[in-house]
Amino acid sequence: EFSAARLGTFEEVYSVNVFGTVAITEAIRPLLKNGGAILNISSTLGSLTKHTERPHPTLYPAYSSSKSALNALTLQWAIQEEEKKSGIRVVSICPGFNATNLNQYKGTMDPAEGCMIIVQTALEKEGKSGVFFNKDGPVVW
Repeated sequence: EFSAARLGTFEEVYSVNVFGTVAITEAIRPLLKNGGAILNISSTLGSLTKHTERPHPTLYPAYSSSKSALNALTLQWAIQEEEKKSGIRVVSICPGFNATNLNQYKGTMDPAEGCMIIVQTALEKEGKSGVFFNKDGPVVW
């Protein structure tokens, strides 16, 4: 159910997960020369395919739709970088269901474990661009 209170939640979540990511990416993009990577931190809740599965995962409309938007940006930016032949990879990474304040520490993973996939990807010299994955492999869009 939508309400004015929920609209505020959408504004807050999109401001961090979408607009914040756009602002940071636009600020750092000129600094990436001779390759590099833009790593967008996403979630399997941003997978539109997962939302069609039954039983579907618990849905958090603001959060999941913001991550879907982030995934769409990942694809758009990956295409742009490929067309420019910049050598910059753009990926969406799901670090897993980490125990953080966001989920009242109900996550199944320690945040340090979730960071491993992010650090490994950041340190790769080569890799695919325009992909969505987690520690177990590709995630469906």
